[in-house]
Formats: sequence, C-alpha cells, structure tokens
Amino acid sequence: MPGQRERIARVYLSKKEGGLNIAMPETTSKIPMDYGREVGSAFSGSNMEGRSALDFDTHRVNRALIAYEQLQDTILRTSVRWNDADYGKLLENYEGQIDPGDIEKVRYRFGAFASIAKDFEPKIDPMEAKFPMPPGKLRISPME
Repeated sequence: MPGQRERIARVYLSKKEGGLNIAMPETTSKIPMDYGREVGSAFSGSNMEGRSALDFDTHRVNRALIAYEQLQDTILRTSVRWNDADYGKLLENYEGQIDPGDIEKVRYRFGAFASIAKDFEPKIDPMEAKFPMPPGKLRISPME
C-alpha cells in the first residue's frame, strides 16, 4: 500500500539465521542484528545525494492523500445513507435503550458529518487524479 511499502525493507536470512532459534549461538544472532542496524541506517542516514533512503516528506504527503481520498469517500457514502434512510428518525425508536439526550447528540453529529459532503465538491476521482495507487481502504473494524 502506498505510504507503507516504502517503510518496509526485506532482509533475507539463511536457514541458520532465520526462524525461532533459541539455541542460536551469540555470534550467529549478531548477524541479523547487524542487518537491522544496516537497514535502520539506510532509512535514517543519507545516500550518495545526501538524501535519506526514506523521503519522509513524500511519505507524509502520500499518507495525507490516501487519508483524504478515503475520508471523501466515507463522507459522501455517509451523507447518502444518512439522508436516504432517515436514520435520524430511526434513532427515535430506540429511546428505551439509548438515553434521549445521547440520541439527540448522535443525530446531531451524524447530521453534521453528513452535511460536510457538499463541501467535498467537486469530488476528486482518485483514478483520474495523481493519488497514490492503489487506493487505501478506510474501514471500521473491531479493536484488538
């Protein structure tokens, strides 16, 4: 994924160096540690042109563009669903389960969030614009 793959380095180990090898001799265990130091230096150090191997400014811009595109998509979909299904009215049926004051807060905040969609016009199509590819995916998932 853009904004992530440039932060990953592949380090190939031999069969003697890799895996969970608790009995690995100290001299052998130092080899992967040296690889890690080398990769860390490459990311944080400078190359021949005096630039870090990881361009943090470009990295942050890519992450911001990915977040923008996904936020735009989420706001537009929320607006359509909130207004089409009239979720504000639907919430009134749950006054026995949810405190009426909280229902009002949820309704207000969802309505405010859905109303932001008009400010995202004209919509930026990530396939036509110069957004990092492939596009990301913003989703709600359970906490671990």
